[in-house]
Amino acid sequence: MEYKIIQPSDKLRQMEDEVREVHIKLNNFCKENNEFNKIYKGCLIYGSPLYKNPKILFFGINPGGSWDYYKENGFLKPQQYNPNGYGVFWEEIKECLKRIKKEELIKNMVITNRYFFATDNTEILKKQFFEKYIKKYYKEMGFKNEWEVAKKQEEWTRTIIEELSPNLIIAGGRTIWERFNFLNPEIIEKQCKNIQILKINKIILIAYQRIPRGNKMSNETKKEFIEYLEKYTNEL
Repeated sequence: MEYKIIQPSDKLRQMEDEVREVHIKLNNFCKENNEFNKIYKGCLIYGSPLYKNPKILFFGINPGGSWDYYKENGFLKPQQYNPNGYGVFWEEIKECLKRIKKEELIKNMVITNRYFFATDNTEILKKQFFEKYIKKYYKEMGFKNEWEVAKKQEEWTRTIIEELSPNLIIAGGRTIWERFNFLNPEIIEKQCKNIQILKINKIILIAYQRIPRGNKMSNETKKEFIEYLEKYTNEL
């Protein structure tokens, strides 16, 4: 089956403009502050082409340090991304889908992150990017307080989900499910150990833990993930 790549909707374009404006300001701070320049690696909204009603919408926590290119060169259009180059996340989800004979679902998976601003790891994102530098620069960024920055990212996450309207959301990261609490999700599988199964409106979200300081699932997590992935992709 061929899936048609779409152009961003008006609401997604508005979101992109807002993200770009924040990124430009962060880039200027990099020129003024060498320490911030070392931790801020750029900005990435989409890690794949865009599809309407994708079978799977994937969220990481934030782009890793390999996105340094985007500091000076801006954003690529979604159509220019090659999801096969997105690394461990892509390969691991692909492997799990293959094991349940659902590898077709990877073909229109859209990849994004809860936070678009890249750092080498999530510890730096939390303790330095947000707690140190956003706390310092939020006024220059046009926000009333540091919490408005996180609220704006929540708004962008909501926009992506509403505009793409996926069949299923998969989220990967050590603390990933906590980062969807603002959507007031319902926990629907309370016996899970290493994953969370949430419902956001009518959309199922499968969130899995990664091995600390790594991008992969443990064998135990992968086994549980595959079990519920098969259950919730049964009708896709």
